[in-house]
Formats: sequence, C-alpha cells, structure tokens
Amino acid sequence: RFGLGRRLDSPVEFGIDLGIGLGQSHRPYDDGTQSTVDLLMEPRIFAHYYEEPTWSAYGGMGGLMAVFDFSGESVGQFGFGPLAVLGLEFRSERYSALYIEVSGAFFYDFYAYEPTVTTTTSGELIEGKEWGDWYQIFRLCFGYRLSGF
Repeated sequence: RFGLGRRLDSPVEFGIDLGIGLGQSHRPYDDGTQSTVDLLMEPRIFAHYYEEPTWSAYGGMGGLMAVFDFSGESVGQFGFGPLAVLGLEFRSERYSALYIEVSGAFFYDFYAYEPTVTTTTSGELIEGKEWGDWYQIFRLCFGYRLSGF
C-alpha cells in the first residue's frame, strides 16, 4: 500500500491510500487456478491521538472501494463500504512515515449472488440470481505514507 495526504496543523490528517495485492483465484470450469490482482482505494480522515516526535498512534474512518480477484478474464468481487482504522505510524520526518494498522470495513459486494428458484402459479420453475450482499472485512496492513501534499 501507498498513501498520499495532507497533515493539518493539528492532529488531523486526511488522504487516500492505494493498495495492490497479488494472488491466485479458483477457476471453476477446469478446477485450476489463475493469477489475480486485488486493487484497493481508501479515502480517509484520521486523528493522531497520541504523538511523539518519531511515532504516533491514530484512529479514524473513511471508505473502502475494492476490486478483488481481477484477472484478464473476470472480476471476482467489486464493491464499497465504510471503514474504521487504528494504527501506529513511525516517522523519519513530519511528512514521511512507515505504518502498521488494523482496519475493518462493512463491504457491499455488487458481484455476490445467491441462486434463487421461483415457482409461478402454473408450476413453472424460474431460476435466477439475487445480486449483491454485505460482508465484513478485517485486515492488518503495512505501508508507507507521504503526507505533505
């Protein structure tokens, strides 16, 4: 992950973190795997509630917009949701830092679906899909943040 933002003349900081993940996804048509990429974008605002010259502890909120299991053929999940974050930041200077954080999001996945079967009054079965569902996502992240923009 990589972040850009602006630190105000107070404990408040706002910005956007961008992330990329590399992995494997299941291919149901031949029971194999394929290489995939996860893309994440997190606009956020947070406050440093404990601060020393070289490190600080912070908490805040924002949003999570993500694409999971993206390959040349398909996208596994796509959605957004609110995000809460707690973290520690280790600074070499005021505007440059390494960080570790835990976050949780309530994520609405547009591509999630539940198969449905409906019976009409004439006894005919109609198969379909009910699209979209909410999920919880919890993460532990390490990253680098520039906050002087």
